[in-house]
Amino acid sequence: MSNKVTSVKDVLKEIEGLDIKDQAYILDILNKRLIESRRMEIAKRGKEAEQAYKEGAVKTGTFEDLWKGLNPPSKSLSISLYQGERS
Repeated sequence: MSNKVTSVKDVLKEIEGLDIKDQAYILDILNKRLIESRRMEIAKRGKEAEQAYKEGAVKTGTFEDLWKGLNPPSKSLSISLYQGERS
């Protein structure tokens, strides 16, 4: 692309002017690029997680252990109701 800024609307308008085979080709290329971008993001997150594990910055345990760590038991409030005679 050139140095000028092209809006998405303009790009779509240009694509609409192409024949159906070229539009399908563009769609295929964009889908493959999106898949590759997602793969790269997943790989990056995996490397970050691996590094955090090596540094000991992760917690391990059962679901219950992790849940308790996220939701510590709250202090219950005991309320007793007086059920004496009314005057």
